[in-house]
Amino acid sequence: MNMKELASFLKLCEFGSIRRAAKELYITPQGLSRQINNIEIKLGVPLFVRSSEGLHLTEYGQVFRTYAEKVVCQTQTMEQEILRLRQQNGGVVPLICSFLVVGTYLYTAVEDFQALHPEQKLNITRASDIFVQRQVLEEEETIALTFIPPNPKEFDYRVLQKSPLMLLVDDRSPLSQNDTVSVAELKKQPLILLHEEFVAYHKVVDACKRANIEPVITHTVTGAVTAAKLCKMGKGAAVMMDFLVEGLDLTGIRAIPFDESVGTCDIGIMTKKNTILPASSLLFIEYLSRQMGAYDHIDISYESS
Repeated sequence: MNMKELASFLKLCEFGSIRRAAKELYITPQGLSRQINNIEIKLGVPLFVRSSEGLHLTEYGQVFRTYAEKVVCQTQTMEQEILRLRQQNGGVVPLICSFLVVGTYLYTAVEDFQALHPEQKLNITRASDIFVQRQVLEEEETIALTFIPPNPKEFDYRVLQKSPLMLLVDDRSPLSQNDTVSVAELKKQPLILLHEEFVAYHKVVDACKRANIEPVITHTVTGAVTAAKLCKMGKGAAVMMDFLVEGLDLTGIRAIPFDESVGTCDIGIMTKKNTILPASSLLFIEYLSRQMGAYDHIDISYESS
């Protein structure tokens, strides 16, 4: 029997139903039944009995479950240790990045880093800010290049760059005459925000809450170009980070910086709190910090293993 069969057996123990367990395993009920039957043939004993309430473990099945759980757990621990060792010796850096950060910062940094350290390999995935946060919490040795969340209590982080927020307004808007804009001036103002899967959305909403303002959000978008188009169409004022505004066609609209009432969207490196990282990840973090000029007063608490 193999690990796949053991995992299928334990999933069937969990659900007590061939149909439900097969759905969780993304296989057919017939395929799951064959796997369980193979185990029973190898052992020469029945593992389950069927009743009106579903499948139940036999005495043999209960013993097999105890050892199957130990084998699966030990195998997972072994795989994690091997992965840790590969990352230390082979130089694999698991990196997940925010979509909005990738194009601006990542490509040049990766090319330069790998030119200096050809023995290191960056394993890069891309996602929204909120998905990045979830992934970092689930995968302990993963490091993230992303926007730091407003309340980063579950993370260790190092701020690399502060990105002020800008308000894009139609030239016909009274706000277009401002040199800066405050949260108070967003009252009853139709707003175009980045989708709620991004930190900037929560920065604006939280700032409005602090000012006792209910934000009027008419559209949520995933990119600055769409936000600018909607702004030009008179659908509202758009909130964007300054580096996203730089490449936009601002004909007919104006980008106005916010005052301190909103704050900045901080780009940084982030890991799960108290994670001990392998040397290869630490090497990349220190390189990126030097390249981007990390803010030393918000430091990261990493140790090499």
